[in-house]
Amino acid sequence: EYAEGRYVYRIHRARERNPEVTKRKKRQAKKTGPLTCEVCGLVPEKVYGEDGERAIECHHLLPLSKYERGQKTRLDDLALVCATCHRVLHAGKHPPTVSELHARVSAN
Repeated sequence: EYAEGRYVYRIHRARERNPEVTKRKKRQAKKTGPLTCEVCGLVPEKVYGEDGERAIECHHLLPLSKYERGQKTRLDDLALVCATCHRVLHAGKHPPTVSELHARVSAN
C-alpha cells in the first residue's frame, strides 16, 4: 500500500501556449476529414467515437525554449499527433522529430 494525495505547494515559472492555436489547427484539419495522428495514422474517432477527437493533440515542432522574443506560432508549426505518440515525441534527452518517429513506426 502507498499513501498518496498529499498536498504540496510549488512555485514555478512556465511559458504558456495559446489554446486558440490548437483549436484552429484542429478545425483546419477537420475540413479534410477526421483528425488523424501524423505519426502512427490512428484515427481516434473510429476507435472511440466522437470523444476520440480529444485523443489528438498538437505537437509544436519548435520548442518554446527555442523561440525568439516575440516570435509567433503558425499553424504549419504544429503537428497533430495522438497522445501516445506525443509522449514519445517529448521523451528522453534526444526526442525524435515527427518525421523520425513516423519512419520508426512505419518500419514496424
